[in-house]
Amino acid sequence: MAGVFAPIELQAQDIFGNIQETSGDKFYIDLSGTAASPWFEDVELDGSFTDVGYSGRYSGGYTATKAGTYSVSVTQAQPGYLEAVYFDMPDLQYRSYPDCEEVDADSDGVLSVSERCKGGGTPPIATLVPEVDFRWPLNPIGDIKYDGWSARFTGLLQPSYTELYRLIVTTDDGVRLWVDGVLRIDEWDAGSSIHFCFVELKSGHYHDFVLEYHDTVDDAWLKLEWESISQQKEVIPSTSMFHFEHVVSSPFNVSIEPSTTHPASCVIYGDDLDTVRVTIECNAMIHDRFFAS
Repeated sequence: MAGVFAPIELQAQDIFGNIQETSGDKFYIDLSGTAASPWFEDVELDGSFTDVGYSGRYSGGYTATKAGTYSVSVTQAQPGYLEAVYFDMPDLQYRSYPDCEEVDADSDGVLSVSERCKGGGTPPIATLVPEVDFRWPLNPIGDIKYDGWSARFTGLLQPSYTELYRLIVTTDDGVRLWVDGVLRIDEWDAGSSIHFCFVELKSGHYHDFVLEYHDTVDDAWLKLEWESISQQKEVIPSTSMFHFEHVVSSPFNVSIEPSTTHPASCVIYGDDLDTVRVTIECNAMIHDRFFAS
């Protein structure tokens, strides 16, 4: 029901259905659908689940503020990789051509099913990468051509120390970096260069991370490193990277009904009232404020 918190509980199990006692896992809830915008303005999310002791149980939920049909995704942070999505245009978009056909791109190491378009366009290609340390050849992946392409890397960072880190991005060409939802580096129009920012990171904590990159012409490289008082400068390793995978049965569809709040009575005020229109069911009493002079 719109405006009502919808709880979700998770229970860790092995492949045989036996309950597992785990703790410290990270989950996210995302909604999409007829009443949800790409940025979910119409949906309030708690973003994660509360660990219920060391029982392998987690509780969370969401509140949809508008009625409609939604697809609810529950994903879990998995170690070792980031998600990378490649686009065949430099603005994180792709060329749209008719006469496309689906092809299985597993032979190229791509996780998702891609489309190869006879007109020359390639829809976004998604894959997993262990770290951000690339010097791309003529074409970065699959059918995406060299020059004039872009990529987005998303996931979580988990540092070993609680202190101020310096994040360093070496790139050719433009780049943008968000950490914990804050734009830290914005050099989209830059050429070959090194950029850095300082971010407070917490040991064992999951920090949201988005890195966007585009290549204009010729050389294409991208490297993401970190360092701190305790952390030696290095390419951020796969052991500190996490991506998200769907839990069993995710995504699932839900239908959110309109709120059924019906007050017992309501009063309508106004000047020269003769008819009124109400959008909720109630016993209406009209108070007319018109007085003859």
